[in-house]
Parts: sequence; structure tokens; C-alpha cells
Amino acid sequence: MENLLRKLNSQQRGQILVITILIMGLSGLLVVPMLNFMGTGITAIETYQENIDRLYAADAGIQKGIWQSRTYVESMKSTTFSQTLPAFTVNDNSVVVQLGYSWPLAGIVDAIYGPHNEWLSMETRGVGEDNGVYTLYMVYKATSPGNKKVDFLGVWLPRGIEYVSGSCNDPAFPDNICTDNPVITYTHGGTNLKWDIHPNLGFSTYGETATQKFRYTPLGKVPKGDIAWVTSQSSDIGLSWDDLVWDYALTSTATTPSTGRATTITAHVAVDTADENSAIIIDYIIN
Repeated sequence: MENLLRKLNSQQRGQILVITILIMGLSGLLVVPMLNFMGTGITAIETYQENIDRLYAADAGIQKGIWQSRTYVESMKSTTFSQTLPAFTVNDNSVVVQLGYSWPLAGIVDAIYGPHNEWLSMETRGVGEDNGVYTLYMVYKATSPGNKKVDFLGVWLPRGIEYVSGSCNDPAFPDNICTDNPVITYTHGGTNLKWDIHPNLGFSTYGETATQKFRYTPLGKVPKGDIAWVTSQSSDIGLSWDDLVWDYALTSTATTPSTGRATTITAHVAVDTADENSAIIIDYIIN
């Protein structure tokens, strides 16, 4: 009996030994891949963190550029304007910001300026009323005789402002130039409305005015950076637009010195010079 117990005990110890060896063997097979996986995960997290820090730094450059642009309000209304801000550091990333003039009606209207485009003044009025009425207001300022026909009339509205279909035919707007719905295109991150006026409207006397009204949503919201424009059949007028609004391009590049990696954000910003706080970002592209 005693011999039998010793035999069983020795067999059990052997089984435990085998199991222990198997576990240690499996551990050896599993630990290395797991350590490699953990190492890869840590590297990925560090890369993600670097990318996030760099993106934040580039965005900070955009915000700085918007703020700094107020220093150049008048000079930025020039097709030759370009300015590079001094480099600064955010999250250990070096940030360089460039400002430049951008043609606000690019891709919207192809007409060119005539030598007397100021003869037809283009303004917006009644914006931000509680009932959401938008008014395009034109004033003829030429002193020379002759009938100057209007060709097309339009307005670019920023993102979030929507034209109310059929509102040009509202009985409340009996003096509208055109009562049809405009042709609507989506460009620059916003909406452009365009009416074909020809041959309904012409100006011949200094001080003549004309209006085009429509409703928009959401109610009570004030469009900022909106641009009204008009084209004339007369080559001496050509294109006139609400030049109180100017548009500029911002490019912010953040570079991580340790890796040399860079993130660039380009943005277009529209500002009404009558309200410098009206700056809105039209396009925002991350590269």
C-alpha cells in the first residue's frame, strides 16, 4: 500500500511538472508578441498625440491670423497684399502664418470691373430683422446720360443662412426687381443666389434706386461676411459689389522640430469692414 501511494504521488508530481513546463512554454510564446503589441500601441499613441498637438498648434495659428488681420484692414483690400507673421511656438511646434488677399467672388461671377463700376453702388440693408428679411439695395451714381441696363443680380450668403423659396414673390415686397426664385449654387462653403434681371431694369438718372428683398432662415440671425453683387450690360460699369466686405486667405503651418512632420491648415475668412467683429471662416482645409 505504501509503495502504491509513493507511485501515485510521483506520477502526480510528474504531471504537475509537465503542466508547469507547458505553461512556461506558452508564456514564452505569448509574452514576446504581447510586449511587441504593447510597444506598437505606445508608439501609435505617441504618434496620435503628436498629430493632435500639431493640429492644435496649426489651428491656433488660424485664430492668431484672424485676430492679427484687424491690423491690416485697409491694406488687405488689395490684390497685392501678403503678410507673413513672425513665427511662434505652441505645444513645442513652430507655427508660421501667412495672410493674403483673396477674391471673394471667385467662382461666383466672372464679370470684370469697368472704368466706372462705382456708378452702380451695391449695398445690403435690413439684415438681421426679427422677421428675417434680407434687402439688396442699389443706387445709381452716374452723372452722364444714358440708360444703363442691369444684367444679373446676386448675393453670397454664409453657411447657415438659407433662402426661403418663393419669398421674392411676397406681397410685402411690391418693389422687387425680380419675383422669381433665384438660381442657387453652393460655393465657398455658403450659398450664392443669382437673378437674371435682363431686360427688366435700367438706370438713367443720378440717385435712382432699386431693391430686391427676400426672406431667410433662421429668424433673427445676422448674416456676416455676406456679399451682394450686380453686373451691368454697360462695359463702362461691368461688375459692382458690396466692397465693404473683403476676403482673405490664411495659411497656418505647424512643424514638430523633433520629427520634421508638419500640418497645414488653409482657411478663407470674410470680414465686413463696417463690423470687424463679423469675421467668419468660409473654408477650413487640413492638409
